[in-house]
This record gives sequence, C-alpha cells and structure tokens, in this order.
Amino acid sequence: MLAPIQQLRNKLPQPLEPLQAFPGYGLVALTFFHYDVCDNDPYNEVSVAIVVRQPQAKGSHALELFRSMRQRHFYAHVVALPVDTEIARIRGVHGYQLPKWLTEIHVNINTSTIHAYLTDTIGQPDLSLTTTTPKLKKLKPESRISKTTMLHQVDHQWQQTQVLTNTLSFTQKLLPKHVKLIRHGGPLSQLLNELDASTILRLDVVEDAQVVLHLPTQVNLK
Repeated sequence: MLAPIQQLRNKLPQPLEPLQAFPGYGLVALTFFHYDVCDNDPYNEVSVAIVVRQPQAKGSHALELFRSMRQRHFYAHVVALPVDTEIARIRGVHGYQLPKWLTEIHVNINTSTIHAYLTDTIGQPDLSLTTTTPKLKKLKPESRISKTTMLHQVDHQWQQTQVLTNTLSFTQKLLPKHVKLIRHGGPLSQLLNELDASTILRLDVVEDAQVVLHLPTQVNLK
C-alpha cells in the first residue's frame, strides 16, 4: 500500500530510510501468512512492514525500486508481527527480537474467496481482508525465488535476516478491485491509520510456497 514518506519516517528508527515509490510516498506491506508445515509447528502470522532502502544505498529511489522488483529482492523493517501460537511468539521475540504478540488469526484461501482476519489481544476484531480468489499460476520449483531482507535490531545491534521464498502457486494483481480491507480499531488497524496507508497498489496471493528463514547476521548501516 502507498503511505506518505513522512509518516513512514516517523515509524522508522535511524538510520533506516523509506524507499520512495512515488514523489512523497513510500510502501507498506501487509501480509497474512499461514504456515502449514513448520519446524515450530503450524501457525498463522500477520506482518506490517515498511519497505526501506538497501543499506548504504545512494542515488535514485526509482532505480533502486526498479532493481528490487526485477531481482525480486526487497529490504524491509517490520513494525508489527502478531502470531497465534506461543512457541512462534517466543521464538520471534527471543531469537530475532521482532515485535510479536499473541492473538487470534485466521487465513483461508478457497476456490472462490480469500478471507483473513485477526483480533486484538482481548478478542475483539482488529483487521479483516476479503477478496475473490484470482486464477492462480502453477510454477516449477525454484523457477521463482524471491528474497526479503529484514533489517532489525538484536541487543541494540543492527542485524539483517534473509527470508527466501520458493513460490509454487501464485498470482499478482496491480491496482486490484474488490479487495475489502476493514479496520475495526485494534492495534494493527491503528498502526495502518498512523502510517496513513491507503491505496492498494498490488495484491499478491501465494497459495503454495516454501520459505526459509535465516538466522540474523550483523550489518553495517553507516
């Protein structure tokens, strides 16, 4: 989603800088995850992340964005990451020091409809997403591998954590229609309001994928 650059800067720790997609606007990624097979048992997760510039990057934001899209490699800072199992919360907080908390999350993709939602910490509705299921493409394994590099702090030291995704079934829609995203007033709704996240530029639906989460490694941001 698009969000004003100044609102993104207000949420980013120094020296991270939001990547500018259009004059005065950057990008916020809202993602609902369902992990069916995982080393710490199945669970659901919701991520709100700000797309940022690559460490030590200089020059044109537009060229960096084009390169990131072409290489399918984005840098991001996660500002919220609720989960629905205690083991996933503990692992994320203690292993990666990510902003995780425990709540109820549901993600369902069927042949006609996609529905995902989460509650706040007392069980009241927070955020819900509903849309029609688009036609999905089946891919050969390892034919579309994407990478996200999270930039975050562990014990007050900047770290980078790579997430590799081997996509097997997916589709993308630019400026998608018939996406109903309702903010019911919980912490994620409030966060999106504070970021002033508005227009949905792209909807990605990934029905099947394999994901590898690496351990954090130290990074120099200066």
